[in-house]
Amino acid sequence: TLDCCVYPKTAHPPMLVEPWLRVLGTIKDHGFNHVRYHSWCPPEAAFEAADRLGIYLAPETPFWVDGWTTGTASHPQLLGEDAEVLDYVRCEVRRIADSYGNHPSFALFCLGNEFGMRGDWDLVNRLVEDVKAHDPRRLYSGTTARRQVPADDFWVTHSTGKAATRGVGPPKTDWDFAAAVRSVDVPIVAHETGQRPVFPDYDRLLPKFTGPLAPLNLIRLQRQLNGAQLALHAEAFKRASARFQYALYKAEHEALHRTADCAGYQLLMLNDFTGQSEALVGILDPFWESKGVITPAEVRQWNAPTVPLARFDRYTWTNQEI
Repeated sequence: TLDCCVYPKTAHPPMLVEPWLRVLGTIKDHGFNHVRYHSWCPPEAAFEAADRLGIYLAPETPFWVDGWTTGTASHPQLLGEDAEVLDYVRCEVRRIADSYGNHPSFALFCLGNEFGMRGDWDLVNRLVEDVKAHDPRRLYSGTTARRQVPADDFWVTHSTGKAATRGVGPPKTDWDFAAAVRSVDVPIVAHETGQRPVFPDYDRLLPKFTGPLAPLNLIRLQRQLNGAQLALHAEAFKRASARFQYALYKAEHEALHRTADCAGYQLLMLNDFTGQSEALVGILDPFWESKGVITPAEVRQWNAPTVPLARFDRYTWTNQEI
């Protein structure tokens, strides 16, 4: 799964081991074995907790650009267009490797998130080669999504150019993502899978925001719900959308398990993301707590070391069929 640094009670990630044991323990309890830190690197305490729990971590530098927009002089859109940014990223890569490199949980490292599609990709490749030479103890990648570079040990992407590596297919189980992953010569990890929202439980969620961050967007949405006189249906909306989310997540990730050459996937995300307006895509709320519908055991039905799989050409069968 991803950790997008959503910690509303403090407005910063935990700095002690015990809180990280809770967060990473919750992630492990839902069957996940590694965490991607979307355009940031967690503190020492996270690595220590992950060492204890046996979870792999995949930090990044904070270089994050929107590949769908056009850059300007003041807002560069690819690594290398701003000399100061380039120098910072080059130094930060080494600082992260030097600071946390002895932790066995530090298994994967990527320069950053979704670099723009244009620009100096040879430079990105050289940066990967440089850090691999500096500290070869883990697997490295240039950027999540967008483009593969020759020095990549793995590639986290939503599409290989040949086909998508994520999404829900037809109403059957006789399909997978083989067309995508077999077109690339490095291990493919599906990028930001899932992304199906659950209707918010305002009464249960809003009182939890006791820290410096106020849930203004959720308050606005709750007012709209009340104004439409639909508040009495909120619990039904939540349960129905959560069960539908679960069905979609199960279908997508079982298809990834059926893909023999797929190296893995990274869910977006196990908990809700409070940035970019609102992304209520979590099985858990922003506080890494249950929404009261889906249990960890249900998630482990499709997200575990062993997952029962079968290929059928449809979901519905009758008692007249063998």
